[in-house]
Amino acid sequence: FDDSVAVNTAGGKPQVALTIGTATRQATFSAHAGKALEFAYVVQAADRDADGVGITANALALNGATIRGVGAASARDADVTHPMVEASAARAVDGSKVRAPAVRGVAFAGTAPDGGTYHYDAEVRVEVVFDRSVVVNAAGGSPRLALAVGAQQRHAAFVSSASTATTLVFAYRVQSADVDSDGASVGANALELNGGAIKAAVDSTVSANVTHDGLASDLTRKVDGRPRITSLELYRPRRVPPPPQGVYGYQERIWVLARFDQKMVLGQKVLLSLEVGADTVQLRSRANLREQGSAVAFYYVVTRDAVDTDGVRIPKGTLTLSGGWLRAASDGVTNARLEHDEVPADSSWRVNGRLTPVPRPFASVHDLPANGSTYTRGERVRLGVSYTVGVVVTGTPELTLNLGTGTRRLALVRSTLQGLFFEYVVQAGDMDEDGVSVSANALSLPSGATIRSAADMSIVASLTHDSVPASAVHKVDGSRVEAARVRWVSINPPPSRDSTYTRGETFYVNATFDRGVAVDTTGGRPRIALEIGDSTRYATYSHAHNFGPMFQVFNYAVQAGDVDTDGLSIPANALELNGGTITVPDDTVSADLSHDALTLGSAYKVDGDRSDAPHARWMWFHAPASGDTFLRDDRVVLTVTFDRPTAVDTVGGRPRVALQVG
Repeated sequence: FDDSVAVNTAGGKPQVALTIGTATRQATFSAHAGKALEFAYVVQAADRDADGVGITANALALNGATIRGVGAASARDADVTHPMVEASAARAVDGSKVRAPAVRGVAFAGTAPDGGTYHYDAEVRVEVVFDRSVVVNAAGGSPRLALAVGAQQRHAAFVSSASTATTLVFAYRVQSADVDSDGASVGANALELNGGAIKAAVDSTVSANVTHDGLASDLTRKVDGRPRITSLELYRPRRVPPPPQGVYGYQERIWVLARFDQKMVLGQKVLLSLEVGADTVQLRSRANLREQGSAVAFYYVVTRDAVDTDGVRIPKGTLTLSGGWLRAASDGVTNARLEHDEVPADSSWRVNGRLTPVPRPFASVHDLPANGSTYTRGERVRLGVSYTVGVVVTGTPELTLNLGTGTRRLALVRSTLQGLFFEYVVQAGDMDEDGVSVSANALSLPSGATIRSAADMSIVASLTHDSVPASAVHKVDGSRVEAARVRWVSINPPPSRDSTYTRGETFYVNATFDRGVAVDTTGGRPRIALEIGDSTRYATYSHAHNFGPMFQVFNYAVQAGDVDTDGLSIPANALELNGGTITVPDDTVSADLSHDALTLGSAYKVDGDRSDAPHARWMWFHAPASGDTFLRDDRVVLTVTFDRPTAVDTVGGRPRVALQVG
């Protein structure tokens, strides 16, 4: 048209009559841009015109639509009369022939998020446009498109639901190891059939021509899949009571939570700076962290001289690896980006280390049932009462558990400086369809039991705590008996030196079950297969952990020839009976030994060709005979554990450990 027009297709679409041979065919309105309207017709099998397609004068029909000028002054019906278009041999038609569809172009779809960067799990979509309709046959395999992401080649999968007759859509989700600072690109002829087929829609015997030009790198489509911090915050763990007036006293913990955009695994020595008054302290990542999902926790223990009247502050960019590692759980190799903003001072987190606070308790139910919602007969319901500061426990405190319409009095199983642990083994008659719960203030002290502040034994700990409400994931059905299942397998401790286990060094594989199990080694010792380089080795059953029969321990000493530069791993379902048995203690039901694989990465390398001096891993005291106090003439016994077998020669003297008494 000679001016811009608006097309309203509510009543129908405009058409242009084409003369093809002796037949009239209708080209239907398909696109509009300003003054120009586009109409399209797909050649059919019966169409023939050796002289070429033509258009008679005034062949444009509204067909129920309207075409009007744009703007108030010209908003009137357009004049749709027009001259004829002569037939031309350059536009001959032969519907008996089918030309192979060809790629017209390749283009990225949409825009990259986050300022032009695809981050972890973001979807990169690429469209391959053909010059005519095609159909995809994925019976033998699905077509895919090779993407260049940095130095890596990745494959975008065909997305049938998003594709059309002429446009095939391919999608790739960014992985943690993907980094491309120049932007993703597509090489020439990157479309791969991969066992599938792309055919002409009008004739399935005609294959499409899938050659095409490349798509250059684009700085607006950079890729960075490395884990990144989505938020950094001061936080108080669930059910932990707040300090009085928002002031944290001596030995209380202030927690910081770093949330990432993907699941993480953590090595020791990861540090974060915290400003407390005029001082800067280094927070260490939570000890013995197995996996916090997509969040990593740090904590600070208030010292006696710490004072901050405005609230603690986290400076910008002070998270450091400091010789440790913080990696994506998906590959165990890719380190996280550590950039983060400042967390300003907050008066809810003031500090006064000169105050010795009363220890305040909070209760919780540990672990979900094996099947995710219901504890069955023989399964342990584990509960804890933690304290805001260290406590010293004497005697046997008790905790009341609400189960069904009744209650159970649970005696203390063990205690640590930070809290008390209780457990209940589900019996045959137990039933609770709503889930177990703990009432407020259910912790009690029978005669002779005390809980006092470890910092000042004259301060009696509080027994006042909030309730733990019933939950549908903590139901009980003692009428059911299920096989014990492996929750997870883990390896500890990490190597003594250089992230590498060396010849003779012993490590332990822990198989954690959902309930107590009995291991019978009469016919053979159960074992767990280890993948060390290209070899399979076995960690042999050793003992039940002193935490209880839910935790079974296997060990392995590195041998000469064991080499794994990428880090050892445990394949899925690697636990074998090997002639032994693992059953529920009061039943003959055999345990279900299936479990997930464990990949530890380069922090757990193996070099059996290297020999290191024995290294003292840890030491601990044995409990006093009286329970909590060494009396006159009592033996103080402690154990020192090395990372490998040692020989002690006392000819020239006896090794000793210095004790601090008082």
